[in-house]
Amino acid sequence: MVNNQIEIASYLNSILSKTNNRFFNIHSIFNKAVNFYDGEMLLTFTSPDVQLSPTNIVFNESHLFNSIHNISQNSVCELNYPILSFNSRYGEFSVSLETCGVVKTEIETYHKLSETDIELFKSNVFKVIDNRNSILNIYHHHQTEDALMEKLKIITLSIQESVTANEVDYFRRGVKKLLGLGAGLTPAGDDFVYGLLAVWKTFGGGGIFKKELETLLVENKNETGIISYNMLNALIKNHIYLPLKNLFRQINSGKEYTRELSEIASFGATSGADMIAGVLFGLENQEYKIEA
Repeated sequence: MVNNQIEIASYLNSILSKTNNRFFNIHSIFNKAVNFYDGEMLLTFTSPDVQLSPTNIVFNESHLFNSIHNISQNSVCELNYPILSFNSRYGEFSVSLETCGVVKTEIETYHKLSETDIELFKSNVFKVIDNRNSILNIYHHHQTEDALMEKLKIITLSIQESVTANEVDYFRRGVKKLLGLGAGLTPAGDDFVYGLLAVWKTFGGGGIFKKELETLLVENKNETGIISYNMLNALIKNHIYLPLKNLFRQINSGKEYTRELSEIASFGATSGADMIAGVLFGLENQEYKIEA
């Protein structure tokens, strides 16, 4: 019998079902999310109004999430499948993963978008998202005194040039400069790269650079944030942030998608907008020169 009060991402469910006797220590605590980490894998427990990522377990009843939140300080999470047990000096709480509802986070793949669809997407992005601190500002031509934004413009231009010229090594050097660039638990550069890889994997763009990007991310996992890498690692394994999956589905079907854009834009201070910047960049650089 499925317990609809708790939902788990299909990516996380597939990993945890093969795991036992594993201990996770507290990584970070927010008002609506609690992260546990064991040095490799991240488990994110969230309240019902947090957008689902492949590392999430969502408590659809606030009192259930509050139970975790209240005892999370100095607590340890033990996995002995199918039971997740939380233990701290403030109390104990257990969850059976076998009865959780499973949300499909697998990537859906589509044909490449037309130039008309890409231009429409770009237009809608700038109508819906107005975040002046995000990487979306690399698309504006006005001068900025923000040193980080200027650096991001230079790096993304070099990546664009490398794709156009079919220069794989140049591409790798450019992307590596983005990893971990920016403040916060999910740096802006990581979010941008996430959007780029997500749109290439969904709409088939990027050619040889898509595989190079995946290889680069695995080789440089320590250059990204812990939360970023766990999301990127899930993406490499074909599981995607659910609001982005919903956005791509709407775009492919030719339906209205401003609500989906707004939902993503609300993610973090700039994370959602940075992710969309990567999506837009990926769409505008989906082709590459074939070697003679």
